[in-house]
Amino acid sequence: MLKAGRELDIRIASEVLQYPVTRRRKEVFEAAPKGSRPLRAYSTDIGAAWEIIERFGITLIPIEDGSWFSFVGNKTGWSSPAEFIQSLQNADFMHAGAAVAETPALSACLAALKASEKRAPGQTLN
Repeated sequence: MLKAGRELDIRIASEVLQYPVTRRRKEVFEAAPKGSRPLRAYSTDIGAAWEIIERFGITLIPIEDGSWFSFVGNKTGWSSPAEFIQSLQNADFMHAGAAVAETPALSACLAALKASEKRAPGQTLN
């Protein structure tokens, strides 16, 4: 499994969010829609990961052992818990992203990365 850290954050920025990433001296920057900024710590900071969670409609569920399950569904939001359960039962996991990890930020990043690897070239997740 991929580990949380700068290399994963770079992959999230470039492959998932499709932000151009550049290095200046020893710092990494991402060209977000509102301008260039230092690379955010998507895989370790839930505040940064929330951009991914909201953008791709990721559902986060805590697991009894303290880890987190993340699922990139085919829509943003659910009308009810029953609709979410039905979606999981009918899920096309080959084209969705799902992951389990020790933190919600890492779990969301891994699920989004898996979903982005499965999309067609030029296709966005949402």
